[in-house]
Amino acid sequence: MREFKSLQPKRLRRVDVEPEGNQPRIDIIESKGKIQITYNFPGFYLVDENRTINQQVVNFKQVDLTSVGSLVESGKPELPSFGRYVQIPFGYDYRVTVRKANPVQFENIRVMPAQANLTDDAEQEQEDIFEFDQKFYKRNTLYPRKMVNVTGPVSMDGYCALLVHICPFQYNPARNLLTGYGQIQVTIRLFPKKGRRAAVPASADDHLAYGNLFLNPSRNIHVRLGLPVILGKTGSVASLPPLQSLDTEFLIIHEVGFSAAAQKLAKWKRTCGVKTQTFSIATIGNTAPQIKQFIRNWRGKQDAKLRYVLLLGDSDGITSETVTDTSTETYASDYYYSTETNATGSNYVFPWLSVGRIPVRTSDEALQVVDQIIDYEKTPPADSAYYKRIIFASAFSGTGTQDKRKFIFALEKDIYPVLAVLGFNIQRVYVCHSTNPQTFADGTPLSQDVINSFMTHEAATQALIDGTSEGQLFMVHRDHAGVSGWGHPHFTTDDLDKVTGNTPSMFYSLNCLSGKFNYSDTDESFAEKNLRMCGGAPSLIAATRVTSTTGNNLLIRGLFDATFGGVIPTFPTGVASYTMKNRHLGDILNYARFFLPIETTGENAGLRIRAHMQRYHVIGDPTLQVWAQAPLEVTLQATFMYNPLSLSIVLSHVPANNVLSVWVDGNLKKQLTPASTHVTVALGTLPDNKPVTIRVGLFAPGYRYVECELYKLPPPK
Repeated sequence: MREFKSLQPKRLRRVDVEPEGNQPRIDIIESKGKIQITYNFPGFYLVDENRTINQQVVNFKQVDLTSVGSLVESGKPELPSFGRYVQIPFGYDYRVTVRKANPVQFENIRVMPAQANLTDDAEQEQEDIFEFDQKFYKRNTLYPRKMVNVTGPVSMDGYCALLVHICPFQYNPARNLLTGYGQIQVTIRLFPKKGRRAAVPASADDHLAYGNLFLNPSRNIHVRLGLPVILGKTGSVASLPPLQSLDTEFLIIHEVGFSAAAQKLAKWKRTCGVKTQTFSIATIGNTAPQIKQFIRNWRGKQDAKLRYVLLLGDSDGITSETVTDTSTETYASDYYYSTETNATGSNYVFPWLSVGRIPVRTSDEALQVVDQIIDYEKTPPADSAYYKRIIFASAFSGTGTQDKRKFIFALEKDIYPVLAVLGFNIQRVYVCHSTNPQTFADGTPLSQDVINSFMTHEAATQALIDGTSEGQLFMVHRDHAGVSGWGHPHFTTDDLDKVTGNTPSMFYSLNCLSGKFNYSDTDESFAEKNLRMCGGAPSLIAATRVTSTTGNNLLIRGLFDATFGGVIPTFPTGVASYTMKNRHLGDILNYARFFLPIETTGENAGLRIRAHMQRYHVIGDPTLQVWAQAPLEVTLQATFMYNPLSLSIVLSHVPANNVLSVWVDGNLKKQLTPASTHVTVALGTLPDNKPVTIRVGLFAPGYRYVECELYKLPPPK
């Protein structure tokens, strides 16, 4: 049963009636040196969930509050927690005060304990031991003790951010008493930091999408708060090693022998306006400390524009770092090549770069993957129907009427409605372990469309083979998996051999192990094979190790919010929702990483977040521009002019952020961003005694790349 309960004081209500728009309502007021946030919680749901403990059925209640995350501590009561970032000026410290409305109490409630240790490992897909701290449930105490938790500040894309979590409940487990608060007011007062002052970091690219995660995303926060800007010492720029440039945005570090593939990709990226340099690992040093130092020294220079790094080679050719997180397990990860420092203790650190790896072992494989990346960006499919096709693959978990996990729920609750409104044709490829599936894990009924989508395991596998052969804008999976591929529906490296088409599909593989790139000398993971095969993924997002169910359900929402917008509610209500600028795949993954902390809090939450950050990777190119709709078209005409030597170039219109490149005999001659539809480009001196090939290309995000060739012939003798 799913029952609504109001959090408004009794004098303001007669019955428990669900208000319109049952999600938190936020008001924020910024004034001189102060930010005041008022959180209003209209109500919540109690959802029955029965579990068998010591051969007895025990009735628990889920506490479900719309559009919020959770307080998650293994075996302890799972309670809603609303988290968002709050922007403050750089160089300031803060004090927090809290005011609460009158409490509303609910008796005889045994709150469902958090199952923090569930994973999506295909070899452990049976329900794990039920996490239930019986000793804690006998304690006469209030949980949590602190209802407001403020951490930070941290720096993210030019923001100075506090993370504010509000739990509007306190629970006494011994008395089965749940106390809720319909309104909580938080006041943040700011004052200059003592001692060392902080410099305001420059953001090379204003990623508006990060504002989705803030309560006050607008820039120039110090102006709104009437506070002066505090700057640190400027300092001088240290000398750079040879060939390094502060203008470089994309760094390709390649295995020895993979220079041709690296240069080919770099040439294309420069055509896209991404300033790119390549380095052999031999010139850097092939240890994790040497690679980190090289990247961090470059990124850390004042005014450096480096934002992306690609490791072109497998982990035995370009070393991964050995890391640990929530367990004693050690494993390979490239995550700290993307950060300013390594994490210590139980903390996590945010990325300041987007990093990807192409895990190939031969120069031919490297060229093959690079060609597929370039083809995906340069010559995307011409079939307009392709840009509406998406496959969701998942499974109903458990044999009863209620789904025991949130695999399908993670896709259906927030993501499916947004994509449906945008006009996408979503094919559900779902399997079911129950003979009578009725409700999601939160007690809401399964729609008839979801029930009708359940198919046999054999039919589901064939549907995934057929879908990949046809080519999908996105192939998305939420369930268990192993190194060789998806558990349910079953789709593995053997099934990839049966794919017959050559149209690419973008894969978001949210599960365990399917992206493991340091597997063995002879075998390859699902992501590795997918990346190399014709008709597979030009690049993809996947996990290299075992990952948690809760974290994966959150990460998939973050990925789609960055890709399409509108998946994660923005607050205050009515604030615009932005997609990630240019939809670079590495930025999409980093956005999802920034999203994780606002959705989960509690003891060891930092370790769980860190594990996810370390275990998910871009398998491929982090600068890959993901297609989310059919490419727009622009026409280009170029005419050679002899007096003076120049090109007259005419565009049908001027796309935003366009890059016009002129190549002479394969060498980049000029690059510019036209502001009008007619531009003249001076060519300077060209050889008179031989034919000259001139190529003109126009790249713009969201547009199909266009180019034309012209020839200058030597004068007749």
